[in-house]
Amino acid sequence: MDSKFLTSQLLLVSNIAGSYLDLVPHADWTQLLELAAEKQSYISSIIEKETGPRRKQSAQEAYKQFVNTVVNRKEPLALAG
Repeated sequence: MDSKFLTSQLLLVSNIAGSYLDLVPHADWTQLLELAAEKQSYISSIIEKETGPRRKQSAQEAYKQFVNTVVNRKEPLALAG
């Protein structure tokens, strides 16, 4: 996986978490959180290996947004469908 694809996927999931959480089954969000924790080092390595400064910065910002909106949600996960 390259950082450009990773960035788009992180932003997509962040958008879904922010706007459409109630449409996604609770079990799917739980699985996503477990997978995000399990693959944290893999995601970080993709970002760190990016040689383009703009792509690297975009990926870092997308990952930060993902962590804030998905992993560290303020609203309870119980809001999921």
